Amino acid sequence: CGGPASVSFINNNLLPSDGGRLLEPAWTRGPYEKQQVAVGTPFQTLPVTLPNVMNHAHGVRLQSLPMEAKSYFETHGVSVVFSVVFGEGQLLFVGFDYSTLSKTWVKTLIAGMEFAA
Repeated sequence: CGGPASVSFINNNLLPSDGGRLLEPAWTRGPYEKQQVAVGTPFQTLPVTLPNVMNHAHGVRLQSLPMEAKSYFETHGVSVVFSVVFGEGQLLFVGFDYSTLSKTWVKTLIAGMEFAA
């Protein structure tokens, strides 16, 4: 779960070291809108928007996502919930730091765990 430090961890440890594209951390006020690609995933049952609760939501610029990535919630060119193919599976990013509780974002985390199952 994360913010800029989580994006940095992904860039430094999980993305190709052969000069592949790095994720670019970004922030925008929100709310973040559910995308059509969420249909058929555990994210489908979530509300149509996720709030930026007291600025605790962070994401990446859409143009920095790899081509095979899927953005589930985004606004103004910033994705806060996305997946990227990684090896035999997928890496899922949920861009909320959970230093404060938000019922909507907790449901998003639970949907992410269902996504991984």
